[in-house]
Parts: sequence; structure tokens; C-alpha cells
Amino acid sequence: MDYLNQISADTRPAKQTSGSLFDGLPIPAQLVKWLIIALVGVFFVIIIAAILSNQKDPERDLIDRINQRSNNLMTVINTYNPKIKSSSLRAISSNVSSVLTYTQSQTSTILQNYYGVEDKKGKNGSAPNQALIDEETAYAEAINATLETARIEATLDRTYHRILTREVGYFLSLEADLLSRTKKQDLITVLQDSSGNLDSIYAQLADFSDPTL
Repeated sequence: MDYLNQISADTRPAKQTSGSLFDGLPIPAQLVKWLIIALVGVFFVIIIAAILSNQKDPERDLIDRINQRSNNLMTVINTYNPKIKSSSLRAISSNVSSVLTYTQSQTSTILQNYYGVEDKKGKNGSAPNQALIDEETAYAEAINATLETARIEATLDRTYHRILTREVGYFLSLEADLLSRTKKQDLITVLQDSSGNLDSIYAQLADFSDPTL
């Protein structure tokens, strides 16, 4: 009987002790498994970082929009201001262009300093918001088309005055929105200077009257 019990004990499978998922694997195989897990972890970290980096930044979008619109509207003014008959309206328009030149220059510097936005040659920083640039370009093209039609129809001064008044009002709204969001002191200074000047110009445009229009 003792002999049979001994045989039974010898043929019973040994109890397995709990251990790592990769226990029992050859050392190289374990290293491969852990390497796969590490790579998967890195992949998820990259995905999360990409998602976070693509999140919208309302403040930067507003700076971009003001910068692009300043540049585009300056081009419109340079094109049509010489064709305006009213010398008073030309003078007001020139003042708008001066303010926009200042605003565009200063916001370009701020975009570079804070966000590393690349310059026109595509150097020194991250890519600009191309969708916003395309939107602002289309907006400027629509203004140009309206003014060109007005020129052909001999209503340029009246149409130009209406559009310029509207655009200065839009700028004031954009700058007020950005001022309510930003804590950047240099940007606050730029916006206060720009909006202060545009406020005066907007009042001039609102009071503007020319019997020839």
C-alpha cells in the first residue's frame, strides 16, 4: 500500500505557483513582450499629446484673426483709397491704414514671441492657422469684389464709406473680445492703443457727410 501511495504522489502534477505573466518564457521572449508593452504606452502618450496640441486656443485664434484682417484690409485700402473722390474720406481711410499697420506689426511680434508662428518664408516656428488664413482671405476677396462692382457702377465713395465703417466696428469688437481674454501685458497695451485710435476714427466715420456721395 505504501508503495502504491508513493507512485500516486510521484505521478501527480506539481502545483503551479502564481507569478508574472511572462514567467516561464525564455529571457529574450520576456524582453520582447515588455518592449511591446513599452511601445504601446509610448504610442498612447503621443496620441494624447497630439489631441491636446490640436485643441483650439481662442486667444491665439483672435490674435491670428486680427493680424490677418489687418494685413488684408490694408491691401484693400491701398488699392481703393487712391480711387476715392472725397479727400476727407481718403484722409480718414489713411488714418485707418496707419492704425492697422501698427496693429499688424505688433500682433506679428506677439505671435512669434508667444507661439512661435513662422514668418512668411516658413521659418522660425510652428505653422500658422491655415484654415483661419483661408477664411480671412476669402473675406477680403468678397470686400474687393464689392468695391470693384461699386467702382464700375460709380458708387465707390458711398460703398467704401459703408464698408470702412463696418470694418472698423468689427475690429473694435474683435479687440474688445481679445482684451477680455488675455493676460499678456504687451498685448493689452497694443490692443488699448489700437482700439483707442479706432474709436476716434469710428466716430469720424459715423459723423462723416459729403453731399457728393
